[in-house]
Amino acid sequence: MDRPLGLSSAEAARRLATDRANVSPRLARPSALRALVRQFTHLLALLLWAAAALALLAGTPALAIAIVVVIVLNALFAFWQEH
Repeated sequence: MDRPLGLSSAEAARRLATDRANVSPRLARPSALRALVRQFTHLLALLLWAAAALALLAGTPALAIAIVVVIVLNALFAFWQEH
């Protein structure tokens, strides 16, 4: 059987006029600074910030510093992995 492949030019032009081009819209990427800040403010990071503050209040500054180091390292690795 000899069948034409695809749409005729007229049908393609008609569909393009009624349905527009089949193109995905480009989404704006968030700025790098905003992406980095987001790594420091998601739920788990906020819980760790609270733990660091409680460690300071409890008189264990070494633990508070260790928690802050974990927050910073996690944020940097997550930012690097995203970009």
